[in-house]
Amino acid sequence: MKPIKRPRWKRVAAALVLLPPTVAGLVCAGFYLNLHRQAAAMSLRALPVALPPSDPERRLLILAPHCDDETLGLGGTIATARKRGVPVTLAFLTNGDGFRVAASRALKKPLLGPTDFVRFAELRQREALSAAKELGVAESDVVFLGFPDQGLLPLWQECWSDSHPLRSGFTAQTRSPYSVAQTPHVLYSGESLTRELSKLIVRVQPTDVYVTHPSDDHRDHSAAPNFARAALRRSGSDATLRYYLVHRGDWPLPQGSHPDDPLLPPVAMTKQETHWAAIPLDEEARAAKDRALTRYGSQMAVCERFLSSFVRRNELVCSLPEGGAGWHDPLSDNLARYTNPAADITGVSARRDGAALKLRLTLRGNASPRLRYVLHVRGRSDGRTLDHSALLTLRPTTLTGPTAEASVPLAALGLKPGEPGRAWVCAETFWTGQVALDRTGYREISF
Repeated sequence: MKPIKRPRWKRVAAALVLLPPTVAGLVCAGFYLNLHRQAAAMSLRALPVALPPSDPERRLLILAPHCDDETLGLGGTIATARKRGVPVTLAFLTNGDGFRVAASRALKKPLLGPTDFVRFAELRQREALSAAKELGVAESDVVFLGFPDQGLLPLWQECWSDSHPLRSGFTAQTRSPYSVAQTPHVLYSGESLTRELSKLIVRVQPTDVYVTHPSDDHRDHSAAPNFARAALRRSGSDATLRYYLVHRGDWPLPQGSHPDDPLLPPVAMTKQETHWAAIPLDEEARAAKDRALTRYGSQMAVCERFLSSFVRRNELVCSLPEGGAGWHDPLSDNLARYTNPAADITGVSARRDGAALKLRLTLRGNASPRLRYVLHVRGRSDGRTLDHSALLTLRPTTLTGPTAEASVPLAALGLKPGEPGRAWVCAETFWTGQVALDRTGYREISF
């Protein structure tokens, strides 16, 4: 029997239908292949070595946005420090109650209500205490602040004042519902979180504070350092502030269990202002970190491959320059950013222009009117805290080539034209509606 041959126009139509997904697939494959190739070409020898703390006179304060971040970023360092008699305090800003997939699995409930998220948070607290014990940290040195999961950025940007608290989208509370907390029933506001951190810093008197990096892709993680810096300033502490990273694109590469491999920074973050250092871990420290991670059963059940990626020969810490007139942002380390040059932020800068502050956003491609560009700025003059200053959200008024610019009066930031000042600045790019493509963390600039 002779096969039926489809008309030519139907074959062409079928090929045209398949063309877009084929091209998209090739772009994706090329992006990830190049990312892995660049990561494989990196070497631990290129990084300076930072030895684990060994002086008992030092006091470490580890700030974790969620229960497990402290182990992922610094578990081996914590275990080594405790073995050498260095005091370590672990402080969890939130209890991670908003991880719906993990909560549903742990509680065996597909539909969750506010009380279920509280129960899940209490489970995560118990897991954190078990993990801390594996790392050598006593329960008395573990602090739960109890602020809302996925709420740290809203606390910073929208609900700073005590008069306008945040209502958690998970527990439906405006105050902490947890019985285990530094301050029971603490109010959900940015001012409140800064006070709680300041109180903790005054009590612990740390010499070294570690918190997540401003360029971490998770919004809780990128907002945490804002509160850390504000609390350090408020408390008058001269502790050294260092950063660790948990989420950035597909990092760490390769993912999965590779305990004998080095942990290297994301390729896109090696050419920026971030100064990385590798903390070598011996077998005992790695084993302690691995045991601590297994204590987070609710997390290992849903993302074991990702979590196990952090058990390597070393851990990473870094520092960032303070002040300056701007900074550079990592490039092309996410598929959405890679395929949208007009949305891929390369840097942010500011300069004083008379009685105004001029802000410039630079991009990898030419700025597009089809995208939405947003700048957030909060002013702070030298000698004053930012506690009562307003956060302004600006849309750039000028799009020229690969730049977008906006201007804000110094008076709107609570600053006088003749006085030196600082501002906290963050930039975002969006596709239609609220589809975020790129976002910088908040950084302080001087002018």
